[in-house]
Amino acid sequence: IMGTVSMVHENHLEVKATDGKTSLITMDEKTRILRGTAKVKADAIKASERVVVTAVETKDKAGKTIMLAKEVRLAAPVPAPGR
Repeated sequence: IMGTVSMVHENHLEVKATDGKTSLITMDEKTRILRGTAKVKADAIKASERVVVTAVETKDKAGKTIMLAKEVRLAAPVPAPGR
C-alpha cells in the first residue's frame, strides 16, 4: 500500500492510498519500520508522511480480518543544506 499516513496510534496506522482508499494497518513486534535504510521505532511515523507498507491479510484472535504490516518504509531523511 502506497500512500499518506492519515492517523497513527500505538500499534496501528491509517494510510490513505493513492487511489483515495483508506486502510487500517496493524503493526506488531515483528513489523520492520525503515527510514531509508535505517531501522526506526513506530513513534517515528508521523501523520501526513508518505509511506509504502507491505502487509498481509490475516485474522485476529476474534476471527476478524485485519491487515498486518510486515514492513513500513518511510522516506529517507533530507540532508541539511550545505552538507
